[in-house]
Amino acid sequence: MGTILIADRDQTERFGIRWFIQSNRIHFDRVSEAGNLKDAVEYIKMYKPDVVCIELEMVPPQHMRDIALLLRQYARWTICLTAEPVYERALQAIDFHGRSLLVKPLSPEQLKRSLLQASRQYSRKSQTDTILPAPDIVHSHFFIPHPLYERNYSLIVLRPEETRHLSTLYNWIEQYAFPHLVKHFALQHDVVCVLKIPKEQEKAVLQQEGQRILERWVSDHPHCRLSLAVHPSSVPAASIHDMYTRTADMFKLSFFKGLQQLFWVDENVIFNPVDPFLTPEEQREWMTMLDDGDKHAVKEWLYRRFTSFQNPYPDPELIRVRLTSVLAQLRRFMKTYHLDRKEDTETRYHDIFQTILSAPVLFSIVQEVVLFVFDLIDEANKQKEQSTTNVIERGLRYIEQNYRTPRLRLQDVAEHVNMSPSYYSHLLTKATGQSFRQILKSVRLKHAKKLLAESTWTVQEITEHVGFTDANYFSRIFKEATGETPREYRQKKSKKSKEK
Repeated sequence: MGTILIADRDQTERFGIRWFIQSNRIHFDRVSEAGNLKDAVEYIKMYKPDVVCIELEMVPPQHMRDIALLLRQYARWTICLTAEPVYERALQAIDFHGRSLLVKPLSPEQLKRSLLQASRQYSRKSQTDTILPAPDIVHSHFFIPHPLYERNYSLIVLRPEETRHLSTLYNWIEQYAFPHLVKHFALQHDVVCVLKIPKEQEKAVLQQEGQRILERWVSDHPHCRLSLAVHPSSVPAASIHDMYTRTADMFKLSFFKGLQQLFWVDENVIFNPVDPFLTPEEQREWMTMLDDGDKHAVKEWLYRRFTSFQNPYPDPELIRVRLTSVLAQLRRFMKTYHLDRKEDTETRYHDIFQTILSAPVLFSIVQEVVLFVFDLIDEANKQKEQSTTNVIERGLRYIEQNYRTPRLRLQDVAEHVNMSPSYYSHLLTKATGQSFRQILKSVRLKHAKKLLAESTWTVQEITEHVGFTDANYFSRIFKEATGETPREYRQKKSKKSKEK
């Protein structure tokens, strides 16, 4: 795999680079160190390392030419380090035939890229001794079946949560130190790595590398989750196309199990058909839950039917269709309460629809549907309250406009607001604390008081004007309400008016 010499006067820098190489599994057979120029020169002459990682400040000006000649003669790849990002150091790196110039404090990303480039350059020969050349497999092999004459290929297929991250993933994989790699490809939804691993190591290597990729990726890209599927060479396949198709199918499991998972083709997974539509009974159940505003029942229904699947799993696409059947019931509910006329609610409905169609994990879809249903129930309750208030106000206005009608009935008011008399009576009493008769009597007495105080009409005339038919009955209920007869009330108001 090659050898590397780390030549730096700072022991912590040397240790840090050594640790970085080991922790990132960048492949060098031997990693050596030199803390001064003399030791570095002796090591280079004796061992001729493939890669020299050298601190430029270690080399005094009078030795620049000699060290440049030494590196050109013995080192195949030079990485230059400096704490001074100035023009002179760049010229010095050029003289040393440096492939990269890294400025301290070292950027882990830049250091990794430089070391990987060096490692791959000098590990290629040893790898090709045991692996078929990369041109053996090309893009078309993943889409068109070609006979697989070699039966010892393994696949690791990587799928990001969103396809917009595919190019980032591909570039990241290019910098990843893959053991036994033949080639990697970017396809429509995935990055595919083709490997050729000795059979006795295959399962351990695939498991170890799969977990390491997941851990490294989430560390480098915490906002984009990843899933991996593995097809070991031990699982029979007729072609690379066959291997890829079966491996990509394993991502259906992430719909039920979530992302950041490692799936194996040798798992015995069966996807069964299910009825994607709600039964008439389930439709009625949904409308009852929604009309009752029963959030607990809604949540329990969705969780019970969509979050407890086990192998054999239902086909994910049919589950998506079934969720759109639920969405159809929500649409009916929205139209009942005119919630579809609210722009933000309508927009969210379409967003939920797209989530059901494309979100990669079932549980997250269910969560979004639950929250959306809760908000719809809250909005519908507000509409009900507003509707009730509007109905009460319309009824009260009708009473105010028609109180003079002697035979004004509750049924007349209820018909005006398109409700049954009994239900409207219930709403009216609940909203005002008074019955229809009490409200009508209060309105008539209010207007009678005004006429007694401001007009010269007789009590009989006022009685008839405000909707009563019997002056004696009017006088009796007037006294019950005010403690005075109509004449006493008029005399008192007239006296107060004269005093002013």
